[in-house]
Order: sequence, then C-alpha cells, then structure tokens
Amino acid sequence: MFSGRSLSLAELADAEQVKNPTMSRLVADMEREGLARTKPSPHDARAIQITPTARGKALLLAGKKRRVESLAKALGELEPKDLDSLDGSIDTLRRVIRNI
Repeated sequence: MFSGRSLSLAELADAEQVKNPTMSRLVADMEREGLARTKPSPHDARAIQITPTARGKALLLAGKKRRVESLAKALGELEPKDLDSLDGSIDTLRRVIRNI
C-alpha cells in the first residue's frame, strides 16, 4: 500500500483498486483507528496526502511478513521440476507486472 512516502487519495485508491469515495471512507476509518494521518497536499488544494502512522506501518509490515512466509512455505512444498518451471517464468511475470 505505502511505499515509504505519502500518497494522495487517488494514488491509494488506484493501488488498492477501489474508487475514491470508497478509499475516502477507508482512510477516515484508518485515521480514527490511529493507523494513518492526513494533511492537505502542498501541490493541490483539493487533495490530501495520506501517511501511515508508526502503528499503521507496523500493521502493514506484519501483513507483508505473513504473506511472504505463506508464499515461502508454499514454494518450499513444490517439486524441483515445478520450481524450475517457475524460475523460467520469472522474466515474463516481471514484464507483465511492469505493465499493470
């Protein structure tokens, strides 16, 4: 979600694949829970910048850690031939992801 920098509401909505009004409600909830803070954008008086709080960052990192551990476990259960097949697909997958 956050890449170490503040994001606009539109950027965050795009990243999470939701519409701006939905993200606006989610951000309000995150602010109430102490997970994010907002401030006016220095570049656009109509926009806000959203930054995770320390608590929000910790929650994001914990979620990322769980996803990485889950993926590592699943990959560890694959047969060597399946791992070789995945390895051969990495470059194609990177190109696909770059174009999303």
